[in-house]
Order: sequence, then structure tokens, then C-alpha cells
Amino acid sequence: MKRIKAQIAILGFLSVALPSCGGGGMRVASMPTPLPAAVPASAVDIFPNPTTQEFATTGIGSPIRIRYDSGSKRYEVMVGGGDWKALVGDEHSAPQPGSPRTNFVMGLDGYFMIRAHYNFPPESQYRYSNLAVWAFRGADPQAGQGGITAFGMPTPSTGIPLTGSAAYQGMIEGVSGFQCACGWDGETTNAGVGGTVSLSFDFGKGTLAGALQPYLDAEKRYTLGPLAFSNTVFSVGSQAFSGSFATNVSGPNSFSGQFTGPNAEELIGKWAFPFASPVDGSPKSAEGAMIAKRP
Repeated sequence: MKRIKAQIAILGFLSVALPSCGGGGMRVASMPTPLPAAVPASAVDIFPNPTTQEFATTGIGSPIRIRYDSGSKRYEVMVGGGDWKALVGDEHSAPQPGSPRTNFVMGLDGYFMIRAHYNFPPESQYRYSNLAVWAFRGADPQAGQGGITAFGMPTPSTGIPLTGSAAYQGMIEGVSGFQCACGWDGETTNAGVGGTVSLSFDFGKGTLAGALQPYLDAEKRYTLGPLAFSNTVFSVGSQAFSGSFATNVSGPNSFSGQFTGPNAEELIGKWAFPFASPVDGSPKSAEGAMIAKRP
């Protein structure tokens, strides 16, 4: 529950996601007041040996851009049409000795939490992609923004394999229209979504198969899958892919993504699917972002 409560707090000002959710729309807890950070921006470590670049992004919520400047050794973010702000380490959430830092702040105005790292255990070890849950308050506390964003280094067209096949395994994170007493201090809020994703590409034939294995993280865990891919769109040499999920429930239903890494070692994407409430069968929706990699 600690993971999802942190997510709910971060998404306190997410106003864009799930506009068509059943059950009265989305409601989440307030974002906690950001605290000063002591770790300098130059010490923020997300990717190994990055070069100056703007990363590809996809996900849900407010628009965000993410870049790295090798001159200043800073990761920076831009929310909406605002200014670029450096990510700095949150001194109040220091990692365990030997573990990478994953919690950052944007000045005094927001939080940015990553879910993967190249020094994590193998299943969460990524070199070219990452998944962030973030919120930005800005000058007006009542007009904050937030989202769940997958970001990474896009694969060039010359790096897409043209023969052979590959399987990718990864993680998903999102929010749903299913309400639960799982906010801070038991506040009623929208349940988060976690789980895994599997994708199988045949690069020579230009085909894609796979499935999402999602669950609701509420007062208890509810399994929602697997949800097999359907109507997939992928062709030989393509840097991107898309499709939907095989389900009889009506509602938002799609996924899309692109490869990351010099030779399509990883990928990033976003997804949305409808589901029946595990409590009363009423229609609900969920959406979020994903990252995956070759084993």
C-alpha cells in the first residue's frame, strides 16, 4: 500500500486523466507540500552516461517535456508551456545505502518519482527508458498538474531490427475510476493500477502479440487480466506500434508505444482499457504508462 499511497499523493492535481471513467469521475488526494532539497541537480542519476538530448515521452495527464544537458549535468523538466526546471534530489527521501535515488523535486513546486534504474535488481533494471509519477503545483496551488509518464531515448530508424523476433517484459502504472478508501488517512480516492506487460515482436514479418496483466491496488488487490492484444499495428522497420485489448467491456481501449535504445533494447508506451468493477460489475476505466525490455 505504501507504493500506491505515494502515487495517489503525487497525482493530487491530475485533472486530465480518465474523463470518461464510470463511478463519478476521478478524485484523488491533495499533493503534499514539497520540501527543500539538498542534493544538487548535478547529482541526479537516471540513465548511464547520457548525452545532451530531449527524451521521448508518452503517458497520461498534463504535458511534460524531459531533457538532459551534459554541460551542466542536469536533468530538466518543462510542465505545460512553463520554464525548464532542474530535477534535484529530495533530501527527505534519501535511498538506502548503495541504492539509487528515485525521488526528486522540481524546485519547491513539485515531485518527480521514477520507478526504474540501471542499478536496480534485474526486473527493474533499465538503461534507456523510465517510468515517472509526478505532480507540479506551480504558482497557483488550485491549478496543479500531474501525470504518469514513460520516457526514454528513442531508437533511430537504422536501429530497428529487420529480421528475427524478440520478447519484451515490463511494468505498468496507472490510475482507475474504481474508488476505494486507500488515500492518505483512509480518504476515498481512485485506486491505482499496477502490473506487468508482455510483448512479442516478429521484426521480419512485422507482427506483434502480447498482453497486459493489470491489477487494482485498492484496500485489497483485484486482478483484472490478462488482457490480450488485438488489432495490433506494426510493420517491418517501424519505430512505433499500437493496438487495443480483447475485451467485451465498452470504454476507452487502446495502447501505443515506441522503441528505445540504440537497437530497440527497450520500449515505452501508454494504455487505456475498460473493465467491470470487481465489486458490483459497473463499468470502469483505467489508463497509464508502461516500459518494457528484452530479458
